[in-house]
Amino acid sequence: MPLVQHLLAKSRVAVDLDLEAGSDVAMNHTELQQVLINLMVNAVQAMPEGGRLTLRTRRDTVDDRPMVRISARDTGSGMSPEVLGRIFDPFFTTKRSEGTGLGLSISRNLVTRGGGTISAESEPGKGTEFTILLPVFDPGGQAL
Repeated sequence: MPLVQHLLAKSRVAVDLDLEAGSDVAMNHTELQQVLINLMVNAVQAMPEGGRLTLRTRRDTVDDRPMVRISARDTGSGMSPEVLGRIFDPFFTTKRSEGTGLGLSISRNLVTRGGGTISAESEPGKGTEFTILLPVFDPGGQAL
């Protein structure tokens, strides 16, 4: 949060944190930080008139594996199905003069390398929610 606080302060975006997972994940801390910053910056850019960003973590189980579910939900402009289908493509951007179109592609690669998945749901005018699933680490430092 401190790395994007300046952006949040001038954007009129309120942030709700609901962090209950309480588990370490099988992903490099710096890489996870990069992914989360990218999602937060994208959310702020999708809400030029302000809005609400909700960050939530939960424990989950997928195919009998303990996981951490991280979600980032915004009340922004949302995306059409056509745009949503391309958001993880390298160099795809809707920001014309801003950005390279690499943020979500790199984020997906980092999450995948950490043994997880990232997905998005969106609807025009109703915002977007990104969901990351990452394996939980056991106390010995191994993915469960």
